[in-house]
Amino acid sequence: MIRILKKYTRDRSGFSFAELMVVIALIGILSAIALPSFLRGLPEKRLKNAARNLYADMQRARMLAVQQNRSIPVRFNLSGNFYYFDESNKTDPGYEKWDNDEFRRDLSEAGAVSFGFGKATKNWDNDPLPTSPAPDETASPLNDRITFGSTGTASSRSVFLQNENKNVCYAITVTNYGFVNIRMFNGTVWDKD
Repeated sequence: MIRILKKYTRDRSGFSFAELMVVIALIGILSAIALPSFLRGLPEKRLKNAARNLYADMQRARMLAVQQNRSIPVRFNLSGNFYYFDESNKTDPGYEKWDNDEFRRDLSEAGAVSFGFGKATKNWDNDPLPTSPAPDETASPLNDRITFGSTGTASSRSVFLQNENKNVCYAITVTNYGFVNIRMFNGTVWDKD
């Protein structure tokens, strides 16, 4: 009986060329069907990733401000499409400034993501969005910095990110207490992400 099974499995091992070609053709057809919808959703996924990175980086800056007992401003370069903050510990007596003490993230690394409101004209509180930076540093989405104090508090500000189609945009908002919120504008209303 065992000899018969060994002979049967030895003669039947592997796949025929025709079977392999059928499987490869099916994989090709399914890929051709799925690829366009995947590519259509890619810009929104990149925007969401950039918004979550900014959210995490704001949390990191707040944590560093408390940990190092100093103010840490997160600065936004709107024309250069990047943001940065100094993460060195300047309170350390042996501190020397090094080039890599600055944390910087370029939004263009995420694809066609930039600062902007997308198609949103009002925020989640139904307040109109400004069209230019506020000169007096009042709560404006276009201010060039958000500063976290040594107690973790901050001035209330928002930063907006958009992608190339501008249907969807994200708002990363910091409250006076230093809490960071993220919201998404889906083309009609603001939703918490």
